[in-house]
Amino acid sequence: MPDIFKAKSKFSGPSTDSSPSRSGLKGVPSRTDLNKGMGQKYETVADRLVKQKNGSRLKMFNVLPRSVKFETQEDKEVILVLLRQHWATQISWIVISGLMILAPISLLWIPVISFMPSNFQVMAIAIWYLLTIAYVYEKFITWFYHVFIITDERIIDVDFYNLLYKEVSEAKIDNIEDVTYRQGGVARAMLNYGDVEMQTAGEKQEFKIESVPEPHKVAKILNELKLEEEHEKLVGRVR
Repeated sequence: MPDIFKAKSKFSGPSTDSSPSRSGLKGVPSRTDLNKGMGQKYETVADRLVKQKNGSRLKMFNVLPRSVKFETQEDKEVILVLLRQHWATQISWIVISGLMILAPISLLWIPVISFMPSNFQVMAIAIWYLLTIAYVYEKFITWFYHVFIITDERIIDVDFYNLLYKEVSEAKIDNIEDVTYRQGGVARAMLNYGDVEMQTAGEKQEFKIESVPEPHKVAKILNELKLEEEHEKLVGRVR
């Protein structure tokens, strides 16, 4: 099992910052520290996202997620957004799972295994449900761990295929050259999800986040982080 979510919360515990917008977020730099040398009224992306934070680990658009850590995270690196594919992209396997659960009920009208002894029939149904549980579990964890993470320093794309194989790519925020989002089709327009593409100057030149909710917000956050990185370079605050 990947250890993306193994660490204790970076945001748990009381905050030492007296600012109302950062109360209760231990690990997030204080407004005073963030603004130091960057202008008296400078507001960071993290400052703006504090107002939208949510704590559910099952959310598709998780702002300042709690109890989340990835393998190469630095000590002072803050996870701003964690993204998963929209639930609408998972409808197919959810419907199949429902049909698999209800399938044994059809044996009341279609006695396919009636020729088997009663004990064997019970065993066959038990095996069927075990296979159903395995199918649902695999599909769920593939969705749950297939994530895209945006921190205050970089972007991380975790392509989780199964328990034995995953692929992780990352790029620095200041390497992002272009951000584009696409939202086509009736379903995507009504449910407000789409794709976000990024061109970078790194080893992996293209990052694509597929079927994430509110793609315009994702693109806006990435563009704001680019501007913030450029501002930090000007004032000499780049880590």
